[in-house]
This record gives sequence, structure tokens and C-alpha cells, in this order.
Amino acid sequence: MKKQITVLLIFLTTLTFAQTNLLDTSLWTEGTSYISEFGRYGSSHENVRELDFGPHSQTTPVLIWKAIHDPATNNTTNNTNSGGWTTAKIDIQSNKTYRFTLWVKQLNSFTPSEFFGFSAYDSNDNFLSVPRVNSTPRTNPYFGCNLPTLNEWYFLEAYIHAEGSNISTPQGKIWDASGNEVGTLADYIFPAGTVKITHKANTKNSSTSAGDQLFYYAPTIYEVNGLQPSRETLINGPNNNTTTTSTSGQSLWTQSGNNIHYNNGNIGIGNSNPIEKIHIEGNLLLDAYNQGNENGIFFREGFNNSNKYNLSILTNNNGGSSPDALSINAFDGVYFNTGSNSKNTRMLIDRNGNVGIGTDNPGTWKLAVNGKIRAKEIKVETDWADYVFLKDYKLPSLQEVEKHIKEKGHLINIPSAKEVENNGVELGEINKLLLEKIEELTLYTIQQERKLIKQEERNKKLEARLIALEKKIN
Repeated sequence: MKKQITVLLIFLTTLTFAQTNLLDTSLWTEGTSYISEFGRYGSSHENVRELDFGPHSQTTPVLIWKAIHDPATNNTTNNTNSGGWTTAKIDIQSNKTYRFTLWVKQLNSFTPSEFFGFSAYDSNDNFLSVPRVNSTPRTNPYFGCNLPTLNEWYFLEAYIHAEGSNISTPQGKIWDASGNEVGTLADYIFPAGTVKITHKANTKNSSTSAGDQLFYYAPTIYEVNGLQPSRETLINGPNNNTTTTSTSGQSLWTQSGNNIHYNNGNIGIGNSNPIEKIHIEGNLLLDAYNQGNENGIFFREGFNNSNKYNLSILTNNNGGSSPDALSINAFDGVYFNTGSNSKNTRMLIDRNGNVGIGTDNPGTWKLAVNGKIRAKEIKVETDWADYVFLKDYKLPSLQEVEKHIKEKGHLINIPSAKEVENNGVELGEINKLLLEKIEELTLYTIQQERKLIKQEERNKKLEARLIALEKKIN
């Protein structure tokens, strides 16, 4: 059967092509003011943020962090920090790999030592010793930074690998602004218990030269999961726009930095003639399972045990076996579930259109509720008990009622306490039966009234005769 699923997901492009930098450089402002998220090394006048030309453009200035050497506070016997930062602690997951990057340019001389690294912490904020790939663990881990030349921008790319990784070949590199590899950096592996990290970039200087400076630009930390911006994107920068064209030369996709957009027309996947902005013919799977959890939105077709839903929204960060938060399919119905690692169906609409609340088995009832119901008003449409007033209705005598009560323990036509306990009551039916008893009581009352009137008339006649006899006697 041909199946068309037409989906318009505004957020799809962002989820697919980018993730958020764990370092918020939008906090950088011009000047020397202190930024708590980027705690500075050295004095305020050794840390200046100002507009200057970065690695991507000589016409559009960007905000650069400049570590400016001050000979008054640094000399040949006092090799002190003179510019740069260590960030606030950042939450991470040690079972994942992270990439650190930074643009650096060194001016005047190589005397200032450039340090590019990080610190790792456990849940008690204790420093951790970090294993270095093919080397001994370091309590103060640095990736290294040996720039080839002065007065040129270089892109530093370093990695901290997932806990337990058996990687043996470091991946850290130094790249020039044209994307050529010009050096290597050390790699590290997260030790057990790591929950936080910091990003470090700082200098130490023993020179007396006032011209020594290091420029820093665009630091990042990204999880390596396939969604991080590519090295080429970071090296080429936001001004490097690339366009994908069709065979006829017409522009299709346009990329600007980490963002892409489609100029015109519709996108077809499995379909050469899309009729909407995104037209998917087949199954759609938005799945975070391979990222260490079980969140996702699924569109699938099939009725086997594992893939029998048409739409499923699955949410559980605990891993393991977990229920769908919402599942819809033509075979089973609609299920609304909550719970962590066990299925708790709160409401369902089964394949027959019957609704269950608090139960996953409504049976043949159109609405089955396992719990209390609160309502302003309930309207029940059913037959009524006015048949009691018809001439051919056989009203039980009070003697018959008394006998039934003695034998059965309840009124005629009214269910017993045991029956109600086992089967419940039907609201419309029980109200009709209760009205039947009320109407029967009304007829009994009318009968009693007639008897009383006759008795009263008889009493009056007897009273008149008595008075007449008394007069004769007297």
C-alpha cells in the first residue's frame, strides 16, 4: 500500500546540522571587565577584549581576547600567568567524547608560553588525574601548543575521549587558516567519575619585552556525536558561504556557517514529486537511542511485535526498557503512558473505539474508568419508569413485598448488595428502578388514602347513629 507521510518540522534543520557550543562567548564584551564564566589569568590590563581582525576576514572586525604582557609584573625570575582564562565548570558525561577548539595568534616573540588545556572534576569538585593517550596521567592536563610562526592565526583542535576508550592514535591537530595541518596536540581520556570540566587558555611569560601578546578567538567545546560543526566549517568561518547547485546550475542549498537553508521548492525524500515543503514517502525515525538514552519520535508501518505502531513518542532518560509516552496505530489503538522502566497506561482508545481511563482493558464499554469521577453534571438517556402508572401494571401487594424482603433481603427488581459488589450498577437502569419503587410507593399511598377516606366516612355514620341512640335513651 502506498503511504505518504507529509511532515513539516521547523526545527529539523537545526537538530540535524548543529549543536550548541558549551562555551557561551556571547558573554564577551569589549573592555577589561571580569566575566565569571571566563575567569581571567593575570590582571585586568593583561586581559583586553577588543574588536580586531580575526582569522576569517580582514574587513569585518570581531571580538578578540588579547593577553598582553606587562613587564612590570613579569620578569625572568617570576614566570607568572599573564593573560587568558579558565572557564566555570561545565557539566559533561564521561561516556562521551568532547572536542576542544581555539583560534590563537602569537605576536612579537615565542617567549610567552601558551597553555591550552582543561581540568576535570568529580561530583565533589575534586581535581582528577587524567590519562593521556600514549603517556602518563596528568593532574594539570594541557594539550600543548607549539605554533609554527608568529603573527599568524592557527586553529587548535583537541580531544578528550570517552571513559574506557582504547584509542592509541591522538587526533589533536594544529591547523593554519587555510586548513593545512601544521602540528599535533595531545589527546586525553576521561577518568572514572568525571562529571565536570573547564576550558583553559592562558600564557606564562618571563620576558621583559612589552610587545609580547597572544590573541584568542572563538573557543568551543562540542560533544562528538555527528551533530557538531565540522572542522572545515570552523576553519572556514561564518563568512564562508557554500551553495549546492542542481545539474542545471540552479541554486538549491545555501550554507552560512553552521546553518543551511533551501531557497525555493519542496524537499522530497523517497519521492520525486514532493507536494509540501518536506514530503517523506516511507518511514520517518527521529531517534536519540544511540546517544545513550531512549528519546525519540517514530513513524513506522508494520504489525510485528517490535514495530507495530504508526506514531510513537518515546521518552525515558534512564535507558533500558521503557514504554512509549504516546503510541498510535490502527491495529492496537491510542495509548497514553507514563512511568520510567515499566508500562503504566493512564488512558487508551482501543481498536473498537472504547476508552479506558486507569485501565488498559475497557472491555465492551464505550468508557471504562478505574477510579473516581468528578463532574458538574451527568446526563443519562434511558427508558423511564412511568409504566408503573399504566392500568395493566401489576402492583405487588404489600404482603408480596414483605414476603420477598424476608426471602431475598432486598426489594423486588432491585439488585442485591452482592450483585452490586460483583457487577456494579448501571446508572440509567438503577435510577429507573429507584423511580419504579418511588412510583409504587405513591400508588400504595393513594390506596391507603382511599381506605382512610372510606374509614372516615364509616366512622361519621357510626358517630351519627351513636348520637341518635343517646338521644333516645335520654
